[in-house]
Amino acid sequence: MPKAGYKQTMTPKNLEQRQQAARTHGGFAYQARGESSLDAPGRSMLAELKEQVKTRPELLGVLQDQVVDAVMITRILKSHIVEQVQRGIPIESVTALKALGTYQNTAMRGIACLLAEMPKSGEGTATVVEVLAAMRREDDNQNE
Repeated sequence: MPKAGYKQTMTPKNLEQRQQAARTHGGFAYQARGESSLDAPGRSMLAELKEQVKTRPELLGVLQDQVVDAVMITRILKSHIVEQVQRGIPIESVTALKALGTYQNTAMRGIACLLAEMPKSGEGTATVVEVLAAMRREDDNQNE
């Protein structure tokens, strides 16, 4: 463990191990090698996700879940950043600040997509869940 204030230099061997781990595990491996990089639970999750996005209403349900996650993470990050600054840590030193913009952008784009599916002001006050239910009924009627 390096002393406080000193940066630890990474040896070429350590760097190689970390780079190899990134290629063998996680999102990078899936992006590079697809389904073959997944273990059994991962393949099961992928099959379930493919089922969930077969129809528009189901896809909107997945989008809704992702938007909720992005908004929640944004709120958690903001709260953490405020806590750190209140503790006297300079804002430029709060590492969570680097991720905040990404999650805010993701949340705003997702919200915009969901809002596009909701009735405009004055057309009713349907919730996202009600819109999705109506779209599912519409889809079921078309399949009959």
